[in-house]
Amino acid sequence: YWVDAYGTQVQSDPDRISASVPDGTFDSYASYLQSEWYLAPRWTVSAGGRYTHYRYRTRLGLSSPAAGPSPAVYFQPLAVNDGALSGSLGIVYTPIEDLHLTANVANGYRQPNAQDLFFNGPASVGTVLGNPDLNPERSVSYDLGLRWGPGDLGLAGNMFYSTYDDLIDAIDATPAGTPAGAPRTYQYVNITRARIWGGELEGEYRFLRRFQARLVLAGTIGDITNA
Repeated sequence: YWVDAYGTQVQSDPDRISASVPDGTFDSYASYLQSEWYLAPRWTVSAGGRYTHYRYRTRLGLSSPAAGPSPAVYFQPLAVNDGALSGSLGIVYTPIEDLHLTANVANGYRQPNAQDLFFNGPASVGTVLGNPDLNPERSVSYDLGLRWGPGDLGLAGNMFYSTYDDLIDAIDATPAGTPAGAPRTYQYVNITRARIWGGELEGEYRFLRRFQARLVLAGTIGDITNA
């Protein structure tokens, strides 16, 4: 045990006295299925589904050592059991040999990880604070693409658009009155609505049997809104 600033004995592992993340277990289990159907010589459909179960367990611990008259700050024990189903559907159309047109739609799910939920301490950007009340992040994405690969030359283009509910991001939460030049404080929060869109162009050329050259150009734009 050790003694905090108020003289109270606390059962604790000395190796975890100044931890930035609580001690515990963070497990996930998943199963998925995927299949393709050749509906006609020029049409291919692919579909997939995945179920993931998340199991988080944390133990009582100290997040920062007591200093002076300030009380110690503790990580509270927490149990999280959550699961999500996600899936995708895609179509490929081949109007002529070596030319493929693609379209896909998929939904996504991201459970907050240990850093999002619990990290409290210094980081490269300043002080980072976790948020144990975060909701899972959910998204829906759409994309259209074209691939052309005659012989040793391959060209491809793709456009995508994604929307997010409860996007997890770290925002500036620096207290008012913080001196200029002092380290900033950031905290993970759920963003009510967000969207990201963009595209990619890719070219590849194979030569001298064993060599290939590739060029990729990509751009992404996004906006985040919050009530």
